[in-house]
Amino acid sequence: MFGSTHLRRDTVVAILVIEDSSASITLMSKDSGRVIVYDRAQALAEPQLEGTESASTATLIHEVGTRVMDAYSKTGMRAPVTSAYCIVHEPYARTRVRRAVKSFEEDTRISSDIVKELFRSACAEELEADPEGILEAGVLAVELNGYATDHPVGQYAHTAELFAISSDINSELKKAIGTALWSLWPAAYISWRSGIRSILSVERVLQHKREYVAVVVGPGCTSIYGIDNGSLYASHTVREGLRTILARAGGSRNPMETASYFRMIARDACEDDTCAAILGSLGAAEPDLVRVFGDAFSALSTGRKLPNDIVLVADADLGTWLTRFFGRIDFSQFTATTLPFNVEQISAKQLSTVIECPDTLSPVLALGAAHARIELRR
Repeated sequence: MFGSTHLRRDTVVAILVIEDSSASITLMSKDSGRVIVYDRAQALAEPQLEGTESASTATLIHEVGTRVMDAYSKTGMRAPVTSAYCIVHEPYARTRVRRAVKSFEEDTRISSDIVKELFRSACAEELEADPEGILEAGVLAVELNGYATDHPVGQYAHTAELFAISSDINSELKKAIGTALWSLWPAAYISWRSGIRSILSVERVLQHKREYVAVVVGPGCTSIYGIDNGSLYASHTVREGLRTILARAGGSRNPMETASYFRMIARDACEDDTCAAILGSLGAAEPDLVRVFGDAFSALSTGRKLPNDIVLVADADLGTWLTRFFGRIDFSQFTATTLPFNVEQISAKQLSTVIECPDTLSPVLALGAAHARIELRR
């Protein structure tokens, strides 16, 4: 998918979002948060062979980056891209949230040294890891006496709790991604982030929900996260995504053709024999999909039942069907209230308070751009 808007003078940041078999890029105004151009390259028909991720991902980045720069040149803008965000999703990114707590005998003034000590304690294992593969390591949230605060230093508390997030990827893949980005924008400083970090930061700003389950449906896998008060407490990934669901529904049909039928099904405007065949295939596949996602929710809810709200990140082609699927199937045994899931699908339109972009921008790229915009405004 491709689009563009026109600006004449501005400073520009590139946002690259990496999923398995997919690379999306947008160029965005640093000042206004307006998306200038965007595009996506993906390999839907066949899964990648094991061990080929670095080369194939670099190829996708070069392909989509070339198209984006061609479109950018046609806008008449001449501002160079001097910074880039690279946001990597599962299964390539591995993200962990660690917790550290310090208690005091009486109310104590929280200093920067105390915060640093908590961070080092929380990230002890990650700080000893191979630095070449680290995407990010930082403070996700701080709670004083059980209450979250964005400014802990200088406050008084008898208990300080810090949540730290760290993410890493294969060092060879990171090197290949960096090389591909610098071939497009040689002067760009790259900020590395994980996919879940982008979701957490955007949801924290939007303040949609305090507790929720984030379900991120990629081309070949789905990542599911338990979120409480802006912090990740559990995650699970299954090898079921856009590509596999389209294959289940369409069989030997071209995936893009099958996706077009999903759009018609979402509008209740699909009545021909092909639609009937696709719906029949989905019905036959549903018990297996229920088992796959049920197993994931079961693993995620071990020791702690899940919130009732799902925040769904999925392409528009499948988003409506998946919203109905997760809301219709009885997964109530995994929720804290024993009620079915309430599903909200994230769209580019919902992020209009953070960025200016067309409604056609994919949700995962819109989230990446919104996350970059939030950090750039700080």
